[in-house]
Amino acid sequence: MSHKTEVKTKLNNLSYLTKALDKMGVKYTVKENGDLRTRGRYNVHEQVDVLIHQVNGRNVDDAIGFQKQKDGTYSATGDFFGTGLSASSLKCDATTFAKKEEVNDRLMQLGFSLAESKDAKQEVELTFSRWV
Repeated sequence: MSHKTEVKTKLNNLSYLTKALDKMGVKYTVKENGDLRTRGRYNVHEQVDVLIHQVNGRNVDDAIGFQKQKDGTYSATGDFFGTGLSASSLKCDATTFAKKEEVNDRLMQLGFSLAESKDAKQEVELTFSRWV
């Protein structure tokens, strides 16, 4: 029985992905040169571009990470069993934080500033202002 899980995201920017992981309290390594692999149970050793070591202080034994796909998006992959995380929750949280960072950066480039941010269970409300 394989423990490998892979969930696709629409994230395509490594910078925003790593900013999201920082906001989520994730400790990770980004692939620079050479090989970066997960070390999951039952021989789940996937090549990844971002290897996750800890989430909120909990060690995940380098079992999961993010892998860049041919279409330029990233997927969360590895052996989630025993990590205390689900693939779908990692996907949703990373996407929420990454897109929030991206929206903030793009609107700030247009002269807007973030006035208020409200995070609810599966909803984020951002209020921006701009003086003309």
